[in-house]
Parts: sequence; C-alpha cells; structure tokens
Amino acid sequence: IRDIAFEKFPTILEELKLKYKINKSDKEIHIENYGKIIFRSMDTPETIIGYEVAYSLIDEADTLPTDKMKLVYEKILGRNRAVDNATVDAVSTPEGFKWLYQQSINGLFRVIHSSTTDNKFISQSYIDNLKAQYTPELLEAYLEGHFVNLTQSTVYSYFKREEHNTTEELKDNEIVYIGQDFNIGGCCSVVFSLRDDKVFIVDEFSSRDTRGIVENIVSRYPNRKIIIYPDASGYAHKTNASLSDNDILREAGFKINAPRMNGRVKDRVNTVNNLFSKNKMFINIKRCPQLTKALEQQAYDKNGEPEKFTGSATVDDWNDAMGYFIAREFHKGHNAELRATTR
Repeated sequence: IRDIAFEKFPTILEELKLKYKINKSDKEIHIENYGKIIFRSMDTPETIIGYEVAYSLIDEADTLPTDKMKLVYEKILGRNRAVDNATVDAVSTPEGFKWLYQQSINGLFRVIHSSTTDNKFISQSYIDNLKAQYTPELLEAYLEGHFVNLTQSTVYSYFKREEHNTTEELKDNEIVYIGQDFNIGGCCSVVFSLRDDKVFIVDEFSSRDTRGIVENIVSRYPNRKIIIYPDASGYAHKTNASLSDNDILREAGFKINAPRMNGRVKDRVNTVNNLFSKNKMFINIKRCPQLTKALEQQAYDKNGEPEKFTGSATVDDWNDAMGYFIAREFHKGHNAELRATTR
C-alpha cells in the first residue's frame, strides 16, 4: 500500500484531472465529488472491518494460502454492502490449483485468462527473460495465465480446459460407452460418445457400489445399448458371495469389454495425451466437473508414477475410469484381444 498504491494512484488521478487527498494513517484516498478508495492488506485480515463499499478488487488473490484466502474473502464480502448487488473482482497470477481455481470451477467467478503478451506496456525483453528462466509449466501459468500444477509435472499435460471443452451431449441413437472404476463407497463412471474419428466425454456419475452402477445406468440411459469398459479387478471384486462386479454388470444386460489384466499405465496415459494433443478428444466440462479437475490435477509421484489418493471417487479414480475405455479402443496392440471379450 505504501510503496505501490500511494505511489501509483495519485499519478493516475492527476492524469484524470481529479482532485484528491491521501490519508496515510487510515490508508484511504479521498476523491473530490466521487468518494474514496480504501486500502487493506490481506496479510492482516483483522483490519478488513469498519467500512462499507460498493466494489472490491482483490489483487494477487492466489499468493495467500487457500484457507487464509477463504477467510479474507469472507471478510471482504461482509464489507460489500453499500449498494445492492455490490461486486468483487479478483486479479492474480494463477498459483496452481488454489483459491482462484476453486472459485472458478464452482462457478462463483467468471474467469478471464489474459496473457502477459497482451499487455502493450510489457517489453519483449521481459517476455524473453521469462522464457529463458521458466519451465514450461511456469510459463503456462505466469505468461499465459492458466491454472497448472506448479509443484510437479501433470500426468495429462496435453489437456487444456479451454481448447478441449465441448457442449456436445449424448444423442438418442448412440451407443453408450462407459469407462468404469470400482471403489468401496464411490465407483466412478465416465460416459463417451464416438463420432467419426473423435471422442466426446459427455457425462460422469459416481455410485455407492456395483448394484448402484446398474441403477444409475438404467435410470440415465433406459433402452440403450450399453458397453462398459471396467477395471480388470472387476473379475475379482465381489459385491456378494457368488457374483463378481463384472458378473453383476453382465447380468444386468450390459456388454462388457474387460481383459483379465489391465494394460500398462504408461500406455494408457500416452494414448489419452495423444488424443488431446491431436484435438481428437473433447470433454463437456459442465457435465463432467470431477473428471475435468482430475485431468488438471493429477501429477507424477516421486517414483515417476501417476499419484494415488486415499478415499473413494478421488482424482486417480476418475482418470482411471476414463483411461480404461481410451486404452482399449485406441491403443494399438490391444484391440484384437479386447474386441473378442465384448462378444
């Protein structure tokens, strides 16, 4: 506030030929015939009290830890009450999947991505220095303004939220293809449509168990041809004493495409990335928010393997459900054996 705001704002106000007074003790600038600008530091949330405004602008919103930013935001909202429909903007370099990302995927903010290169006041030498010093992940965040994993390289690095978004939904006459991952308390299902040489991910849902999967499919897609691509563990897992998970799905009338063993994880990841890189796979982000988040967030662990999470219906579970279908349909060397298992 002292070093930047009180230095830059007077310059702007003078250029606009506005009369003003600075109250440094109260951290305010009073503008004649307009009102005042109030400055507060997010480092001290306890100072965000005792005033009412019509508009708030949060700068560098992602520099704070997520929990602290949530507290700051609650306090800021409490001050936005001078007029009806008072508004809030947040500006920040995206710092991974923190507060700003969470606000955007929850639909609480309309997000505008802006590249550093769009700023006509930034010199080319500054941009060249960034490119020389930063990793591709840092450049995507700090130069292009995208949400990326800054701690480790992401598994599905070729997925781009804006580029691969679609509004396509399942059509009435289409076969319903489902990638399926089994978990206790949270089974992940990802729904696909195949059109010419392109793949569209059009829906997602989770179920408590395999019987729940059947109920969800029947209610969502009645009287449709269903082909399910489950985790190979479905032959071993049993919901009851006599039937495996795959038996239950087959008994419900669904066609099953499942080998006795899953293919290599590396092949699955490469096949998915290949489709995204060639713009042959798209996802309805509005209908598939969990899978979208999973694609953006899963990174490699210290052993170079896609990281695993504890619990049910987690990031890796959604990506696995997607990957089973993609690998069996598009990875060369699998199809001859796997096609036979669907009959």
